[in-house]
Amino acid sequence: MSSKPTLRDIAEATGVSTASVSMILNGKSLERFSSQRVASVLAEAERIGYRTPSARCSGKQIAVLSPSVSNPYHTKMIAGIDAAAHAAGYHIAIYNTYWNPRTESHLLDSLDYSRVAGIIFAMTPTQTAKVRELSRRVPIVAVGDRVGTGQRLMILEAMKMENNIDSDREGTVKEIKVATGDSVLEGDVLLTIE
Repeated sequence: MSSKPTLRDIAEATGVSTASVSMILNGKSLERFSSQRVASVLAEAERIGYRTPSARCSGKQIAVLSPSVSNPYHTKMIAGIDAAAHAAGYHIAIYNTYWNPRTESHLLDSLDYSRVAGIIFAMTPTQTAKVRELSRRVPIVAVGDRVGTGQRLMILEAMKMENNIDSDREGTVKEIKVATGDSVLEGDVLLTIE
């Protein structure tokens, strides 16, 4: 393997073509591949530290899907998301679904996943199967998300080591009290689950 990971490295390790690797890493036509194939390509890319060219220079966008940007509740929520994203070095792109499942589906299909670092739903997603599939490629959070015991909640970096923080119980995420890049101490509350 070369010093800089390539699509060919991933293709050789997973037994697929470089074109298939590219499609999977860019979130294009994922329905053409088995979930096991997608998972193996993503795992290998992560294992060798591969990042798409555009992700090296961008990938700082968070897509926010809202059912109604004119509703004061959602407007306030989006303002809070924007402030937190900006503080962490990200920018947001707001997409209005107009409470329409077809619009939501179209928006999810048209996002450039090489530039999107995550997706936040300001409502419960209607495209659950599509969202579940996309969550293998990009972090997704929805207001009122339910988590299960043992589910990965976040990753903390300490002394260049990544530490997984998993849920110790089932519940609904009510508040995340830290942002990317924050320093935390032992005993700090990171998030609340009810």
